[in-house]
Amino acid sequence: MPTRGRDMRDIQRHMINYSWTYSILDFLFTMYVNDQDLDHFKSLLVNDRFEEARRILADNLKEFRKEVKTPSTLKDLPRNDFATCLIPEDINRAKGQHLFALKTTPNVDCLFNAASILLCGNESVTMLLHLLVAGELFFNAPFYADNDVFIETTKTSTDLTFNTLFSIALTKAGEEKFAKTCEKSEAVKAEALVACTRGKWSSFIHVLGLASVVSKPLRSIYPDINFRFRRLIHRSVSPRTSPSLDQPCGNVEPLNILW
Repeated sequence: MPTRGRDMRDIQRHMINYSWTYSILDFLFTMYVNDQDLDHFKSLLVNDRFEEARRILADNLKEFRKEVKTPSTLKDLPRNDFATCLIPEDINRAKGQHLFALKTTPNVDCLFNAASILLCGNESVTMLLHLLVAGELFFNAPFYADNDVFIETTKTSTDLTFNTLFSIALTKAGEEKFAKTCEKSEAVKAEALVACTRGKWSSFIHVLGLASVVSKPLRSIYPDINFRFRRLIHRSVSPRTSPSLDQPCGNVEPLNILW
């Protein structure tokens, strides 16, 4: 997020480039969704072809939850020592252990790259996560427009209004839509279109949507620096529906995403 906190483009995740060697299965799974698929899905949303968009979303979500399993070998993946130093002490104290950061490709897809690595040990589902988060946000916009994280933050940061915090959680596209329409749900839908456009920076709204897609809590970890909106971002977020142990992404241990 920039100093105003709108999006991630001015927050470097301090990840070092790492060239992944994909197996044949990784390659095939990556091909479930490509750039053309994202463009097509975005076109359906923009042109109100919601029935077809919902079908595509349901089909891909079914495949995702059938195939993706939390890997048991994260400790063996390449680590980023510099990023590890940015993990706040309160996170390590809460876990009773020292967490470490993993390397991921440091491009504008860093949120989805990181989630893919945590879910399957490589970046093969990055594109699929783009599509799933886009659909989740678009078709459940009211939930994210009035999410509890904004209400909770206003209680601890009384100098910040709900609308201010909501704006901070948006990319530039979402913020412009909110300024133009004054409709929070429309701003969330604008964030959905950002998510299904590869090469766009993600926002905190996308983090909220990601938690729902993977059906488990997500711990959004922000370095311990003097940032006015840190209370909003540095927190655990819950999925839209309560996770259950039989859901496909393994147990309900939260995914840790470091900004």
